[in-house]
Amino acid sequence: MSCKSKTLPLLYILIVSLLIHPFFQDTLRCHAQSENRSTVQFPRLQRFELLNGLRVLAIERALNKQVVVSLLIKSGSSFDPPGKPGLAYLTAQAVCFASGKTTPARWKDELEFLGVNFSIRVDSDYTVFQAEVPSSNLETFLSTLTNVVLRPVFKQEGLERLKQDVKSKVSNNYDSLELCKKHFRELIYGKSPCANSPHGGWDSIREIRLSDVQEFHRNHYLPNNAALIVVGGTTPFGLTILVREKLGGWVKGVVPAIELPSTQFAGLVSNSIRVVERKDSLDATVILGHAGPSRITPDYYCLQLANLILGGLEDSSRLEQTFHSKNISYTKVTSEMQFGQNCGHFLVSAQLPSSSLSRALPAISENIEDLKTSHISEEELNAAKSKLTAWFADLLKSDSLLADQMIDMELYNLASDYLAGFFGDINRVTVERLQEAIKNHLSSTRATIVIVGDAPKIKSELGPDRTVELID
Repeated sequence: MSCKSKTLPLLYILIVSLLIHPFFQDTLRCHAQSENRSTVQFPRLQRFELLNGLRVLAIERALNKQVVVSLLIKSGSSFDPPGKPGLAYLTAQAVCFASGKTTPARWKDELEFLGVNFSIRVDSDYTVFQAEVPSSNLETFLSTLTNVVLRPVFKQEGLERLKQDVKSKVSNNYDSLELCKKHFRELIYGKSPCANSPHGGWDSIREIRLSDVQEFHRNHYLPNNAALIVVGGTTPFGLTILVREKLGGWVKGVVPAIELPSTQFAGLVSNSIRVVERKDSLDATVILGHAGPSRITPDYYCLQLANLILGGLEDSSRLEQTFHSKNISYTKVTSEMQFGQNCGHFLVSAQLPSSSLSRALPAISENIEDLKTSHISEEELNAAKSKLTAWFADLLKSDSLLADQMIDMELYNLASDYLAGFFGDINRVTVERLQEAIKNHLSSTRATIVIVGDAPKIKSELGPDRTVELID
C-alpha cells in the first residue's frame, strides 16, 4: 500500500519533467508538424504546351463547382520602356476597359451574368488576368476572355478615361507606408524600372499614346510569352480540348529582348536617410532595407525563415521582443522579404512616434546584425518552420492562392515537384545553413532608410550628425 502511494507521485513527477524538457517539447512539435503534413492532400499537377508555345498548368478538383482561371503574361512593369512607367499597367486595363469590342459597362455585365469574380494584377515581373468562374460557365468565359484580351481594338477615348482613373489613384492617395515604399524603391533601384510603381505616375501616364499601348500589346501578349493556369473541376483531357479550341489560334511571335537590371543594387549611399515631409502624420513611418536576391536563389527557404524570426512571429519575433525590452514605443514593427526575377528586396518597417526614432533605428540595425552573429536557437527555427508550413497547408486549400503558386512555378521555372517538396525543403533547413544565408544576403551597413512624417520632429530626433535628404 505504502509502496504504491510512493510510486504514483514519482511517476507523476517523471512525466511532468519529460513534458517540460526542451527535447521532449521539440519532439512533440516535430510530431505535430509531421501529423499536419500527413493530412495534407497534394494536388496532382498536369502540364502541357500548345504548338503556338502557350503553356498550360492544371489541377483538377472534381468536387469544386468553381474554377480559378489565370491568364499569365510574362511581362510586367519592369518591361516598361524608358520614360514610360505605367505602360504595362495601362495596357492590361485597356484590353478590358478601353476596347472598341465592348464598353466597360457591358464587360462588367457579362462577367456578372456569368457569375465571374474578375481581377487584373500587374507586378514588376508579370501581368495576370484572374477569374473565379462557375464550372458550368468555363467555356463561355474563356471565349469572352480570349476575344477581349487576345484581339483588342483599343480606343483613344477609353484610354484617356483610364488615364484619369490612374491620376486619381496616384494623386495624394498614398498612405504613409505606400509613400515610404515608393521612395525606398527609388533609392535602392536608382533609374532601373524596378523603381517604378506598377501603375506609374501621372507625369509618365499622361504622355503614353495609343500607339504605345498597341505596340506593348503586340510585343508582349504572345502565346510563347504566356501561360494559362486552371485550378478546379474540369478534367485535364477536357481542358486540353477546350484550350486548343479557344487559344490554339493565338499566333506566336518574337518576344523583344529586354536588358533587365542586375539583381543587386547598392542604393545611393550606405546608411543614407531620406525624410519625406507629411505634416498630417501623427506618427513616423520608417523603412530600413536594401535590394535582395531573385526568386531562384538557393537561399529562398532560409530567407523566408529568417524573415519570420526577425519580424514575422508577432510577439515572439526578435524585433518585437527588442522593442519591448528596451521600452521603445511603437504601433507596429515587422520585416518583409520580396523575391522576383530582378526586383527583390528586404526591409524592416515600423510605425512609431517620432520621439522613438533615436532608439528604434539602432535597435533595428542591431537585430539584423545579431541574426548574423548570435546563435539562432532550435526553438526559434522550429517556431518559424511551424508558421511557414501552416501557411502553406492553408494555401493548398485555397484555389486562388494555389493558382498564384502555380504562376510562380511557371514564371520562375520552379521544379515540377515544388508543391509536394515544400515541407521537406523547409524541414531540411538547419541553424547553420540559415545563418550562412543571412550572412550572404542581409545587412544593416548597406541599408537605406526612408522616414515619412513631421520632418522637423524627425530631424530633431535624428540629431545633427545625421546627413538627411529632405523631400517636401
